[in-house]
Amino acid sequence: MTSDQTNRFQSLDSSLEELIDGQENENINKKTKHDVALFHEFLVLKGETRQMDVLTPQELNKFLSEFSITVRSTISTYSQDVSFYST
Repeated sequence: MTSDQTNRFQSLDSSLEELIDGQENENINKKTKHDVALFHEFLVLKGETRQMDVLTPQELNKFLSEFSITVRSTISTYSQDVSFYST
């Protein structure tokens, strides 16, 4: 490689890697907070007033299972509606 070709590409700076990692972590944190808030909203809808961290593992498992099925059904219905109108 000539020096012109070598100079064309700069080396990847570690601060750029840190920036990318930071943005990914920030997005994951936002998504996690959104999902936890959505689950809390589901618990309130079900009449559960206790904080999530005091639920027994069995209770939490029951609620999470129902939440997961309900959320998937809603997303699936939305996807079908969108694809129906998109065609």
